[in-house]
This record gives sequence, structure tokens and C-alpha cells, in this order.
Amino acid sequence: MASIQNGKFSFHRCFCPQNYSQKMEIPISYMDPVHRDSMRKTLPKKVLLRNSTMKIWTVRITQTEDRVFFHDGWEKFVKDHRLKSGYQLVFEFDGHSVFDFLLFDNESNVKIFVMKKLEKIDIKKEYHMEETYTKVNGVAGDDANDGASDGAGDGVDDGDADDGAAADDDYIGGSGGGDEGDEDEEEEVPHLKRRRHKRNVGAEERISRKETKDVPDHYGVDIFKSGHYTQPTNPYFVAGIRSKRRNDLYIPRDVIKDIVLPPTIILRDPRGKEWIMKAKVWADGRTWMSGGWMNLCRRNLVEKNDRLICEFLPREEGKDDVVLQVTAIIREGDF
Repeated sequence: MASIQNGKFSFHRCFCPQNYSQKMEIPISYMDPVHRDSMRKTLPKKVLLRNSTMKIWTVRITQTEDRVFFHDGWEKFVKDHRLKSGYQLVFEFDGHSVFDFLLFDNESNVKIFVMKKLEKIDIKKEYHMEETYTKVNGVAGDDANDGASDGAGDGVDDGDADDGAAADDDYIGGSGGGDEGDEDEEEEVPHLKRRRHKRNVGAEERISRKETKDVPDHYGVDIFKSGHYTQPTNPYFVAGIRSKRRNDLYIPRDVIKDIVLPPTIILRDPRGKEWIMKAKVWADGRTWMSGGWMNLCRRNLVEKNDRLICEFLPREEGKDDVVLQVTAIIREGDF
């Protein structure tokens, strides 16, 4: 069963191991010809299946003359969720590259995951959402935050203006001030050397301890070792919210060694919302992107210890834009 409500395509499937273990059809044949043709053109070759905690599974789309399937990657999705005969799956397409999904067990209870705006999706049974709906991070669903986030968001940093000003101190042509050593020791050797000459022995010991602590993992080794997330094939890094310069995003040097960054790039969240970021190259050679980061984090309810997988997408044919896609938001405790 499939339907289109508020411009969004959603559908329901009852899992059958004989038919859906290796691939599953997206029922666009139920749509009228206009919507069906539009859907076929809109679907990218690779999509993300996303639950309410922002865990994602990457699946490739296969199209025949009149049918469309979740294919490569679907078998892993089935295995990870231990799908059994009779389990109910509900999907909602965001119009870009993400299918939000909900899973029901054989007793019609929500199993494991909850999806936003379920009450708008046409499914065969009436599930009492007042009893089964679960709040994510204390907020009922994604859309409860959208209006407030967008209103306070785009173009307004809600207190992050000071962070941006501090970042400019170390920007090329600046005075070289600022105190970023606490967050990026692996890149702050010059700062640490200056402090060592100015402070007493006790301070030197504290700095030495800081220098030997673990380097931040920009590449998500612990995340991808878990097997729950697919390591991107494009240049990527893992980021989060900083205690300082909260609206700036550090780009690891190795990630962009083969990428020529323009003065501005497009930052895109998992739901397709976009912001413009400006490149800053510091005197020590580090690259930061400024603007839009905190808006994205607020819109997606990102908290202090959450991790975000950021991927540089290949340039589209005929376009010069560089797109930094946040493909997954991983909540604390999920890795």
C-alpha cells in the first residue's frame, strides 16, 4: 500500500522472507502516472534508510522498465533488524535521498524504532500512537523542533557571534590570538610551545599531560568498527559540537588534500536542508568552515556528545558547487 500526503510519498510492506530477503520493491506502480514518473526521476542511485535516532543504512536503488527496488545493502538491513515473517515496515521518502522508516512486530507493537508523523501514514491497522509514540531526546518527533529551529536558525547564530569573532583572531591576517589548544591539541603545537615559555613548572606539567592524551578521532574508527554504519567511499570526517567556536567546522587536512575548496561550500543535512559555509584558512595551514553548522545542529537536535558523519559529495555534472553532506547523526551511546 502506498500514498502521497503533504507532497511526501510513503508506503507499507509486510515482510516476507521468500520475497524480500535480498531486495524489496518500492510500490510506485500504485501511483498515478504523473507521480510515478516524477518518483522515478527523483530517486538517486543510492538512498539512506534512517530511523528516529538517526542511524542509517545505505541501500542502492535498482530500476527496471516498470519496477523499482531497494537492492544492494538491503540484505544487511534485513539482517541487522532480524526481520521475521509478518513484521510490518512503513517508509516515508523525504523527496531527496532519505527514507525514514518504522518497524512493527507481529503483535502490532512498535519494535525498536519510531518515526516522525506516523499518524499521517496510511497503513492497514490502526496503531494507537498515543501509547506507543516515543519521544526522542525529550522532544516528540523531529517536526516539533523545525519551526523554532528554522525561525531562530538560518542566518542567526543565537549567541555564536562571539565564537566567530574569536575564530577570526587566528585567521590569516589576524593577530594570532584565541585559545583553541584545549580542543585541537594535535594541531596546536605552536600555541603549546609559546605557553611553555610563559608558565611555571606546574603549568608545563599540565601541558605535557594534555599533549599526550588521545588525539580526537576525525575518522570514526569506533563507529565503523561497530558494523552499524557504512564507512563512506567519498572523502569524509566525523565531527560534533565544540565548546568554543561552535559555528565553525574544522576540516582535517587529509580529507581535503585532493579537493580544491572554493570560498564557499554548501552544507546539507540528512533531510536536504542547506546552508552556505565560508572557508577560512588559518596562518598554520588549518582549514575551517564558518556559518550554518549550529543551525544544522539545532535543526537536528544534536547534543554535546553526538557524532556527525560529514561526506564531500562528488561534483554534479555541469556544476561547480562543493557539497558537504551530513549523512548520519549518531547519538551518544549508539557507538
